[in-house]
Amino acid sequence: MKNLTKKALLGMSGLALMSAVGSTQAAFIVNDWTLDLSGLTPAGPVINNIDQIGFTATPFHIVGDTPDGVLTTGEGFTVEGKGVLSTFVSFSLGTQTPAGINNDFEITYEFSGVRGTIGAPNPDGTLSFTHNPGGTLQFFFDDLGDGTKAVPGTGVGFGAAGGGQLFATFDVSVNALAGLGLSDGGAVSATTGDGSDDITFVLTNTHGFSVFKTAGGDPLNPAFAHLDSNFDSSPAGGAPFQFQTGGFNCGQTGDNFCGLEDGSAILAVPEPGLTLLVGAGLSAFGFRIRSKAV
Repeated sequence: MKNLTKKALLGMSGLALMSAVGSTQAAFIVNDWTLDLSGLTPAGPVINNIDQIGFTATPFHIVGDTPDGVLTTGEGFTVEGKGVLSTFVSFSLGTQTPAGINNDFEITYEFSGVRGTIGAPNPDGTLSFTHNPGGTLQFFFDDLGDGTKAVPGTGVGFGAAGGGQLFATFDVSVNALAGLGLSDGGAVSATTGDGSDDITFVLTNTHGFSVFKTAGGDPLNPAFAHLDSNFDSSPAGGAPFQFQTGGFNCGQTGDNFCGLEDGSAILAVPEPGLTLLVGAGLSAFGFRIRSKAV
């Protein structure tokens, strides 16, 4: 992310905001959460007081439904991607780096089958889009005993294929957090493949584990993940649509290409009676995280 601004919210919002992270990282934002992986086999860490979970830039692959080389108004598309969690930050305690992370064990994630539809052109020449139901976001724990470490450039070592144990599944839930002032969709350039994206996921399955918990130890269910990020089809500054990564079968056209997702995500848990209050807090402070203009 570039020039990311940390904006303040009152405590009533139930959200913590992210400080700037490196240009090759992004983060899931939570509010004093515990990630308890002790019930997995082998047992993983218990990480407390989490406000920010950093992850390395996420390779993604976007494919349009009509293979004519360009994304056009009314066309549907599908997106898949993957990434590795890296750091856990408490705004009060500082960065927490669990012993052995990304050496003895990894936490990876994958999203697949995420759908969208291209809308009308914007004045700046980009194409707007909205998301449709369909698609999942999944988190995996891998003790690296098999020696298969995740490599974003090749796509090896991620998820179940890399020996990871699935511990959480989120499904796409279109406009599930609309009451919090969070939008759905974004914009993409048909000529460069660069753009921005907002999408909401809801936790649907913890696969027999109680892994996401409040500061008091109570399970977080339901939990919502709202992705607010930017993406780039040529992060190294080369020609558009020339970026190959993640082990995907990338094309090099305007409706079949790969790139890097590099932005931020907000995870919020609206409590009974709190949703409207949170929405008011977000609206009052003009809440938005953007890493760069499209």
